[in-house]
Amino acid sequence: MGRLDRDGSSQTEVAVIGAGPYGLALTAHLASKAIPSTTFGRPMSFWQEHMPRGMKLRSSWEASHIADPQHRYTLEAYQRAAGVAIAQPIPLERYVAYGLWFSDQVASRLDPREVTRVERDAQGFIVHLDDGEALRAPRVVVATGIGKAAFVPRQFQGLPPELALHSAQLREPPRFAQRRVVVVGAGQSALESAALLHEAGADVEIVTRRQRIIWL
Repeated sequence: MGRLDRDGSSQTEVAVIGAGPYGLALTAHLASKAIPSTTFGRPMSFWQEHMPRGMKLRSSWEASHIADPQHRYTLEAYQRAAGVAIAQPIPLERYVAYGLWFSDQVASRLDPREVTRVERDAQGFIVHLDDGEALRAPRVVVATGIGKAAFVPRQFQGLPPELALHSAQLREPPRFAQRRVVVVGAGQSALESAALLHEAGADVEIVTRRQRIIWL
């Protein structure tokens, strides 16, 4: 790609930041319209590195396909190509494998580098990458998901991860087996984390905003 030239020759029509399901779906749709684009990020990295082992998708089979306009890269297509049968609810590891297979189908438009900064200028945007290179893009789509949005209350920010962590960091629930764990919150992530911890052998207490306590 090279460093950004003064005449803006290093460019793409659309820069997509993020290579999870949404970024990959957008990449497929842009390709179908022959729109020059580049998608930045490591495919399915958040799902591989942050989702808890043993998790199963709560979305239905029909809602779990990564969208492509010709419906070529469905879960059924992946099963045929890989020679595997996917259980329902869909296990995390199978969904990750499906996402990586999907990314292989649009690999020519993927760049594994990380975007560090997006700068606005008169011609659109300049996208800066982690290796010091940059490119110009008239349009930028941010599809980074929730990975960078984890909020840890101030009271817990100074504690090491073995004592306090965000649900996005709960990769290995079995490490909490035979330990007492308090889950703060009662949303989908909190309840799912509590269930996985309970299944892993932890003594789980859920504390809601109203200070009600539920024991598992």
